[in-house]
Amino acid sequence: MSRPDRTIILDARALARALQRMAVEVLELAHGTDDLVLIGIQRRGVELAERIARLIEQDEGVVVPRGALDITLYRDDLETVGPKPVIGETRIPGDLTGKHVVIVDDVLYTGRTVRAALDELADFGRPKRISLCVLVDRGGRELPIQPDIVGKQVKVNSGERVDVLVEELDGRDEVDLVGLEDLSADQIRLILDTAEPFKEVSERPIKKVPALRGKTIVNLFFEASTRTRISFEFAEKRLSADTVNVAASGSAVQKGETLVDTARNLEAMRIDMVVIRHPSSGAAEFLGNRIRSNVINAGDGKHEHPTQGLLDLLTIRDKLGKIEGIKVCLVGDVLHSRVARSNIWGLLKLGAEVGVCGPDTLLPRGIEELGVCRFRRIEEAIAWADVLNVLRLQLERMEMGFIPSVREYYRVFGVTAERLERATRPMTIMHPGPMNRGVEIDSRVADGPHSVILDQVTNGVAVRMAVLYLLAGGRPELADAAKGSGGPE
Repeated sequence: MSRPDRTIILDARALARALQRMAVEVLELAHGTDDLVLIGIQRRGVELAERIARLIEQDEGVVVPRGALDITLYRDDLETVGPKPVIGETRIPGDLTGKHVVIVDDVLYTGRTVRAALDELADFGRPKRISLCVLVDRGGRELPIQPDIVGKQVKVNSGERVDVLVEELDGRDEVDLVGLEDLSADQIRLILDTAEPFKEVSERPIKKVPALRGKTIVNLFFEASTRTRISFEFAEKRLSADTVNVAASGSAVQKGETLVDTARNLEAMRIDMVVIRHPSSGAAEFLGNRIRSNVINAGDGKHEHPTQGLLDLLTIRDKLGKIEGIKVCLVGDVLHSRVARSNIWGLLKLGAEVGVCGPDTLLPRGIEELGVCRFRRIEEAIAWADVLNVLRLQLERMEMGFIPSVREYYRVFGVTAERLERATRPMTIMHPGPMNRGVEIDSRVADGPHSVILDQVTNGVAVRMAVLYLLAGGRPELADAAKGSGGPE
């Protein structure tokens, strides 16, 4: 990528030549491949080690053992790499005793990363020799560590940095949010905790903070949406981002352009994030693997709707003071609901008990294997649950035969005031919207004292502000500071 304030020191061709030369030097240094092991430092060092190993294998005809080191837990400078560093994989190819281990990394600067790698390697045996191979040596070391093999040496001024972008990794150089299934409980809590101060921002006379000033976000909606799209727009504008809305109707997609081509053309205009809603499951992850900008899933087919799941979690925590131990039942069309999947993953990871209730035709086969309990009657669900999350009947996704009729569904599974009156405990009613009144929920329930449906809408903006803020690299402690700000600077 070329920018006015960025100088490219190695393009793709120069990188290929440098790696070829480094592969030759590794062979010379190790006197062949007999005892050679290549270990890459996560993340880019691993891919560079893989490339060097492949080049050696092409020339020598032998397989070179390689592994990966994640040094996160061995660092002494975690405060400089963000509040929640992600721990990756450490993979060692057998006993290192008696081996010549070549550590591979992308950039050598202070030497602290290499020192942490040496500390970690000591836990896996005692190699006969350890050498260091780096793509770029930028000088300025704090520690007396020298590389044995260097792809390119550069001199940089104070404050300048060197970024290595590797195609295999950096078609997606940023983190994405495609679902809650792959998030840890701590990551989910981080988002919820970060959303709290942003709720206060929406109560101010001037509902704006400069956190994402200068960022450009594209809302790419291939499915009709009102609440989700508007909620994301509010979140983006309140963080001072520049936003562009693209709908499938009237766009190049109708003329035959692919999803990836559309996104890459937008990215060529130097955008920072894409919020995507798409009728196909997996579309968000597919896109995230192919573009560098952050990708946020605003709902993909029947897969997940992670920000809806997060705002539901925040609403439960606000209402009941906790999530752990709370009994939440998802009522209705679980089969077609991406909201249900995000809720199930998020609730279970935070310690809630989860149930589902609906016609057999609208519950996925084997759903109990996810760790949820199943109710065949709405009365049983109401007697068990602290929270009912009433799902919309996804009529637009159904084929004929899932239910006898809408009227029959309401008669058997509708959440009505009469049924709630028989509940033996206080009940909280949620709905992800839009509601089909008189189909899955009674208007008296939707507008009644048990309902937190409008609180869900309010929390949706705060949660989406938190997601945008965190994916853009914001620190939660800076979000806390926003409480004292009166508006944009």
